Amino acid sequence: MRPARFLLAACLLALAAASLRADPTVPLHGSFTEVRRVRGIDEPFVSAGLFVLLPGRGLVWRVLQPLASSVVLTPSGVFRLDPSGKAHRLAGGGAALDLMDRALEGDLAALGGAFTVRRGADAHGWILDLTPKTPAMRRVLRSAKIGGTGPYASWARMDEPSGDETEVRFSGVAPGSAPLTPSEGALLGP
Repeated sequence: MRPARFLLAACLLALAAASLRADPTVPLHGSFTEVRRVRGIDEPFVSAGLFVLLPGRGLVWRVLQPLASSVVLTPSGVFRLDPSGKAHRLAGGGAALDLMDRALEGDLAALGGAFTVRRGADAHGWILDLTPKTPAMRRVLRSAKIGGTGPYASWARMDEPSGDETEVRFSGVAPGSAPLTPSEGALLGP
C-alpha cells in the first residue's frame, strides 16, 4: 500500500474506532482482508493480515499474504520493516500523520477539518460517509465509507480520483493489544 493510501486507511480506521467506542484510549487489534481494484487491470490485488491500533502511539499493519510485510505508522513517520526487522522510513511527519495521530487520540474535530462526515445507518448497520474538504485530501481520495454492526468498524471503502478502489474488511476486532515484534515495539515506543 502506498504511504498516502495507507495514511488514509489509518485515518479512516482511527475515525471509526474513536467515534464509536466509549474509550478511544483502549488499543484495538484484529485481522483484515484488503481488495484493491486498479482501473485497467481485470484481477484485483488481495492481501490479508493483522493490525494493531495503539492510541497515541500508532498503527501496525502486518500483511501476511500474499507476501509478508509490515508497515508501522507513528506520529513521527511511516516505516516499512524489512524481513530482518530493520525500519525504512517511507514518509516523515506532516499533516496526514498529524491527522491520524489526532484521530487515534479521539480528536474527531480534527478530522472534521479535513472531511465532511455524514453518519447514517442502513439494514446492515452504521455507516460513516466521508468526503474530503481539502485540496490535498481530494488529490488522493474521492470518497470513503466506513461501516459496521457493533462498536467497531467491519469494513472501509476508499475511492480514489484515478478510479482505483480499495475495500478493507476487518474481522476479529477486539480491545487490547496483540503481540508486537521487537522492531514494531521499538518504533511505537513505550
